[in-house]
Parts: sequence; C-alpha cells; structure tokens
Amino acid sequence: MTKRDDLTFSAFISRAAPYVKNADVEGGVFFDVETMQPLINTPGFVRALEDMVKAKSTWAPGGATSAWETRSSPSAAGRR
Repeated sequence: MTKRDDLTFSAFISRAAPYVKNADVEGGVFFDVETMQPLINTPGFVRALEDMVKAKSTWAPGGATSAWETRSSPSAAGRR
C-alpha cells in the first residue's frame, strides 16, 4: 500500500511503460480496448513488478513511501 502523492506509483509506471507498450504489444495499456478486461497481470506489468522488487533493496530507508515534498524539501531549503 502506498500513500497519496508518493513516488512509488510513478516509478512503477515508468518501469512498466517500455514493457507494456511497445511495437510488439497491440491494444490498450491498462485495459483491453475491446473487453475492458484489466491488463495489470500481463507479462509487461509482471516484469516491471519483478524489477521493482529487485530494485527495492537499493532504496533509502522509507523510500517506498516517501512523497515528492519529502524528497524535494531539503533540497529546496538548501539542506543536504
């Protein structure tokens, strides 16, 4: 579960995009355009999730639930 405005969803979609929608994949991204069946369990989304699980070990503590304002505030305030 992620909180509102966190960056995890954006990171997941960024990873999934090249797997989910490319020249080898026809149709919709999130839903089948003919049947409106969800496509979240297609190979592209599964591969993106596997990538996220592997990458999570490199995230800073709390990285899975931090929001943009949390990450940008120290920089904006001149702190490191």
